[in-house]
Amino acid sequence: MGKIELRVAGEEDGFRLDRYLTEKINGISRSEVQRVIRAGYVTIGDVAAIQPSRRLKRGERVLWEAPAHSLLTPARIDLAIQYEDKEIVVVDKPVGLIVHPGAGVSGTTLVEGLLVDRSLPQGDDPVRPGIVHRLDKETSGLIVVAKSRSALDSLKEQFATRRVTKLYL
Repeated sequence: MGKIELRVAGEEDGFRLDRYLTEKINGISRSEVQRVIRAGYVTIGDVAAIQPSRRLKRGERVLWEAPAHSLLTPARIDLAIQYEDKEIVVVDKPVGLIVHPGAGVSGTTLVEGLLVDRSLPQGDDPVRPGIVHRLDKETSGLIVVAKSRSALDSLKEQFATRRVTKLYL
């Protein structure tokens, strides 16, 4: 994920560290933020902040240095792989399976299931490695996941320019 440097604003004075980071970093739940804080990936000033409940003061510098892998927990789940090569994997996602972690998400996700046996390229969002599209929790269907950076970039461009045909039944 790289480094994220933040400065506590006046209206944020007194915020809990975990709440502050949850509001500032998109797509990450409070429990995930707490895990990252306890692992020592967050500093305030030059001191590691390991207490999620620590209250912030106006003007403090908060530095987040969590690697993307610390936000995801690989988990063995039964995935219906329809196709796979060195660049992509196509999964038949069942109803009820969430594609990637995020705020308010509980339970194992498709991304965490894929990470057991595969390395997925990091994109713009640390909890969505390899993901260029998604299906809602209550929707089943095929989802294409990139396994290389070149495949990720190519798929993102194809979805952005609508060169991918989607069929809904």
